[in-house]
Amino acid sequence: SDLVILYRALQTVWQRGVVETGERSFARSNADIAQACLELDRPSRLDERSVSCGIAVFRELGFLETSGYGTARRIRMVDTPEHMELGRSIRYLEGMRMREDFGGFRDWVLTATADELLARINRPIVPDFGERVDGEVS
Repeated sequence: SDLVILYRALQTVWQRGVVETGERSFARSNADIAQACLELDRPSRLDERSVSCGIAVFRELGFLETSGYGTARRIRMVDTPEHMELGRSIRYLEGMRMREDFGGFRDWVLTATADELLARINRPIVPDFGERVDGEVS
């Protein structure tokens, strides 16, 4: 899984830093961490955005701590994190729900007729409010 690759890359970068500098935290950009993921696993699909999301999930679950923002962000891996289920991460669950919603939309688009696609696209973009009852919107 991508999260496993990301965690292994973070651990590797962190351990190198501890050995080389003695520091318990490190500063790396999301691009640098994505590159570390590629070095660990060639077919890795992790990019800067997915690294950022993964770090947020790991922070939420207590696997790491961050301080600062942007280029000044520092990451400290927790020495002995408790076993934690991904399902306890709201960010992870939200991402999975979005992935499922996209899958449903993708399936609809790939099986819809030209008329169905045109009807969906060729109309004003407005939110759906209420339900029609006897010609009136409630």
